Amino acid sequence: MIQHQPFLSICIPSYNSVELISRSIQSIMKQSFNDFEIIISDDSTNEDVFDFYNSLKDNRINYFKHKSIINATENWNFVLKKAKGRYKMLLHHDDYFRNNLILEKIYNDFLKNGEMMVYFLNFINEDKFKKFYYNKFSMKQIFKHPDNLLYVNYFSTPSCLIINQKVDLYYNEELKWLVDVDLYSRLFKKFNRIKFISNTSIVIGSGDERITNTILKKEILEEFYLLTQKKIFRFKFGIYFLQFMKLKVILIQYFNLKFSDFYK
Repeated sequence: MIQHQPFLSICIPSYNSVELISRSIQSIMKQSFNDFEIIISDDSTNEDVFDFYNSLKDNRINYFKHKSIINATENWNFVLKKAKGRYKMLLHHDDYFRNNLILEKIYNDFLKNGEMMVYFLNFINEDKFKKFYYNKFSMKQIFKHPDNLLYVNYFSTPSCLIINQKVDLYYNEELKWLVDVDLYSRLFKKFNRIKFISNTSIVIGSGDERITNTILKKEILEEFYLLTQKKIFRFKFGIYFLQFMKLKVILIQYFNLKFSDFYK
């Protein structure tokens, strides 16, 4: 018997928070489109998430428990490799779908425009924090200069990324600060069937346990040096070069978008 391949695998790396993963899964279960599987990869120090999983009693949900604690990015890659869907997404346990039409819109876009290798979804922050350059970018410019994503992350967390099962790229487990944008830039370098779906939003949670809340400036510079080999990142003042590059990329993207709108 041929096993049905779901359209989407929603991969949730979990760590010690039933309240957050419950909210995330509830937002999935409310979706109008339901051809999906959910995979929980539990790196918790207790059995609370496992007990929650048992209470769900839904055969679309698969659960994996790690015998020993692994780092967050290892957990991300582990759960993505368990995905069986045509597409797969990594949904952090504190992030969730903004409304019940998100998956339906993605599927309808697939039916209308054909197979994409990568989808990026829009996002809003749970705490309502918003920077002026959000959504002020040109996909054409990102294709031309994908490494600029290292300086300005226009696509937020991995929860906003949906990738085709054919994509053979994963997160770099040596990284923390640049782990998401490093993958994004590699995707833009390798594939051209990439689409940003602006009318679908993931809500980005504001949990204190996020990796980016624990990283030091020294570690940030070390990662930039690792990826770019620019010697300036070996010195403390490299952090000011980062700020300069961020402003430069934002302004180039912003004015390119304004000029393109003007000439339409």
